[in-house]
Amino acid sequence: MSSCVNFYIRGYDDKLLPIGDFYRSSKIYQYFDHRLRSQFGKLKPLSETEVLALIDYAREHVRDCEQTIANLETKINLVMGAKNNSLEEKMSIVDDINAEAMPDAKQELDEATGAYYWYLQLSWILSAVRYYDCDDEPKRMVNKYIYAGIDADIDNINFDEIDNDED
Repeated sequence: MSSCVNFYIRGYDDKLLPIGDFYRSSKIYQYFDHRLRSQFGKLKPLSETEVLALIDYAREHVRDCEQTIANLETKINLVMGAKNNSLEEKMSIVDDINAEAMPDAKQELDEATGAYYWYLQLSWILSAVRYYDCDDEPKRMVNKYIYAGIDADIDNINFDEIDNDED
């Protein structure tokens, strides 16, 4: 069984509504695990600050991927402009770059971009579902978290416990 990170929002009836799940091989899972080090099986409330940190982390990886592709293109241009290599040698080097390194770099960029947009959507979802409960005095903010966890057990959730958990 493959591990999965699940994302939820809290419904009006205090039930968790699933908004996404991603397997270990996805960038979304990898960024979540790397940045937040969530405990396996435990649900974690993600504040707006944590979601923004995930967006920044994903954006930085997208920039790194774009730089890798630009470096490969520069390398191709340098090889083709070299005067001391035969055309056959140049084409062999360019073919190697285009056959192996470039497709890998472009796939990495596509996956990183997808993760970046997912975390942007989480930020939008969080801002869209957050509201103040007018029945409470003083008014309290409701739905100030996206909940996420790696294979988290969501049965018998105690929101007071996980919302105030500091680890």
